[in-house]
Amino acid sequence: MTPEARRLYRSMVAARTGLSEVAAVVGPAGELLGPFDALLRSPAIGDAVQRVGTALRQESTLPREATETAILTVAAHWRASYEWYAHEAVAASSGLLSRDDLDRLRRGLPPAGSDTCQATWRFVSRVVADGSVDDATYARLAAALGERGVVELVLLVGYYSLLAIVLKAFGLGAPAGVEDPFGEQPGGDR
Repeated sequence: MTPEARRLYRSMVAARTGLSEVAAVVGPAGELLGPFDALLRSPAIGDAVQRVGTALRQESTLPREATETAILTVAAHWRASYEWYAHEAVAASSGLLSRDDLDRLRRGLPPAGSDTCQATWRFVSRVVADGSVDDATYARLAAALGERGVVELVLLVGYYSLLAIVLKAFGLGAPAGVEDPFGEQPGGDR
C-alpha cells in the first residue's frame, strides 16, 4: 500500500471500530471487506467517499429505521450482497426491522412495519428504479421526515448506490462463509 492508502485504511477501520452493530469490515488477513478495499486504490477520492459516509452516519437527522430501510432497499435493488450482509446485521441486532420485514425488503417488497418504513421504501424504490417520484410519494415521505429528512434520504440513497455499484463492478460479495442473500456468486475480486 502507498502511504496514502495506509492512512485511509487506518481511518476506515477506526471509523467503524466503535460501531458495535457493524458487521465485519476487516477480513482474517487484515484485508478490508466490501467496497472499502477498492476505495484504497484511489486514496484521495476514497477518503472523500468515506467522509460522506461518516457525515451521513453522524450528522443525519433520519430515524434509524428509515436509514436502514433505505440502505437495504438500495442493496436489494442492486443485489449487492456485502451491503445487504452488513446492514441486515445492523437492522436485526438493533431490532429496527423484523425478520419478516427484512425478508420482504430482500425480495423487493414493502415492509409491513411502521408508516415511516413504508414511506421510505416507496420513495427509495422509485428513486432507484427511475430517479424520480410522484407528488403523492414525495408528500408522504416529507410528512414523515420533513424537508431536511427527504434531502438526507436522497443523499443516503446516492451514497449507498455508489457503494453498491463499486461492489458489483469489482465482483465483491459477502465475506467468505456467508451465504449470498440473493443466491448469486460474485464475479470474483478484481
